[in-house]
Amino acid sequence: QRSSGSIPVSETATHPLDDEAITNEHTAKMSMARIAALEYYQAGKYELAERKFKEAVEESILGFESKDPHVASAKVGGHVLKYWRE
Repeated sequence: QRSSGSIPVSETATHPLDDEAITNEHTAKMSMARIAALEYYQAGKYELAERKFKEAVEESILGFESKDPHVASAKVGGHVLKYWRE
């Protein structure tokens, strides 16, 4: 049993190293959008990258509770892109 510490986490959230991670159709769509976003970013196609990062966030919200680490992870990608573009 893992301790969540002082950070509130959803009841259904799984640790990335757990063997039985939660997965659903939105997990796959989120992952594909993040991969595409990173590829677009590396190619200098920032507008396309931003669209794909937003798509990843939307899929994470559809597939997981708001406090699930998947949602936070998806949101980080878009924020990093904005930071590096400025």
